[in-house]
Amino acid sequence: MDDQDGAGDQSERWVSRQSRAWTELSARYREACRQIDAPCALCGQPIDYTLSGRNRYGFTSDHIETIATGGAVLPGFDGLRPAHQKCNAARGDGTRAREMAAWGW
Repeated sequence: MDDQDGAGDQSERWVSRQSRAWTELSARYREACRQIDAPCALCGQPIDYTLSGRNRYGFTSDHIETIATGGAVLPGFDGLRPAHQKCNAARGDGTRAREMAAWGW
């Protein structure tokens, strides 16, 4: 998918995932994924694009590089991947694994 959103070059880290810009980017990305029936990038299973993103099997835009580890809030399409809500939530922000490794767990 092409980066059709123009958001990938933003430099402000203060943009919230709840912002209008994120909502619009995610909606455009969802539609692009729906058009090609993209599966979940995390588990490989189909995504039911008729479900809300609040449903565990619904679509969410997953940041490839998590925000907690320095990824952009508005990365552009090339910084996102389609995921089920449950898979994205299970993946988390990547900080737990780093903390455990630092403590030798």
